[in-house]
Amino acid sequence: MDQRSALPACAQLLHAFTRTGSSTTGHLFRLASAQDLGRIAAGALFVIPSIFILWGLSYIYVTLGNLPWVAAIFYGLKPAVLAIVAAAVIRIGSRALKNEVMWTLAVAAFVAIFFLHVPLPLIIVSAALIGFFGGKWKRDKFLVIRGHGKGKNDSVLDDTSAVPEHAKPSWDRALRVCIT
Repeated sequence: MDQRSALPACAQLLHAFTRTGSSTTGHLFRLASAQDLGRIAAGALFVIPSIFILWGLSYIYVTLGNLPWVAAIFYGLKPAVLAIVAAAVIRIGSRALKNEVMWTLAVAAFVAIFFLHVPLPLIIVSAALIGFFGGKWKRDKFLVIRGHGKGKNDSVLDDTSAVPEHAKPSWDRALRVCIT
């Protein structure tokens, strides 16, 4: 990959991050209550480092990718990335593909995008329409992901329970933790 072909890809990546980031963040802060700001901050602090890692790896690949030892490192990363993606696909698939209707839709989407080269937005809109009307027609086949509910291993402290006095945040405790 030379710099001329890498620049449009980097520009697209930057545009996608700034465009989705600014609009999504604005909507989240308008909709969030004070207690949800911590969840949003935690999510942002989970995602932001990966953005810098991707930028750094992209820069290294574009500037030093023609060196044999750098190319070997990136070549060695390919199986690890493939394994991570495959594990995520298997995990999501095992939760979402619960019946023959869901399997049929997944296979149809794969055939449409891989063999027929149907644009992804068209596949997404089609899946949304099929899901909307299918949910009205055969709800039991389209409602495959249910709520969390209470399981056997109930948590001592969950989102619906009151926070115990010793677990409530305080400036005094925060200061003691920072000092020690």
